[in-house]
Amino acid sequence: MSKSIRVGYQYPASRLRLIRKRWTVIVSIPAHLRHLYSNQRDKRKSTFTSDKSVADRLHHTLAQQIYDEFDQKQNEHLTKHHAVTDNFAADTIYGLATSFKYKNIPDLKPSTEYSQLVALKTHVMSMLT
Repeated sequence: MSKSIRVGYQYPASRLRLIRKRWTVIVSIPAHLRHLYSNQRDKRKSTFTSDKSVADRLHHTLAQQIYDEFDQKQNEHLTKHHAVTDNFAADTIYGLATSFKYKNIPDLKPSTEYSQLVALKTHVMSMLT
């Protein structure tokens, strides 16, 4: 399972199917996204019409809505995954620095000066050896 958005990936083709006297756009959920959709193999959107020509006109728009939902779900999952990973890393760094009695633990954010991070690393590494 990939943890990043697949560059150049094309979603499965959409198809129209008559379900309960209404045309429905169906797209198979790609294998790498199925964990985001519990027990679903396909994503459906109804055209709310039994007229095939109307359904054909709505087909592309509804398929695009499904593809956009796939993108949104994947982005939400990646954002959540990165936040969990970042929090775990920060907690680990703070825990190590505290256990080694490092006094000036810097804030772990993008604006932190590099020299402070190097000093922390040097101190922790010297304690490990």
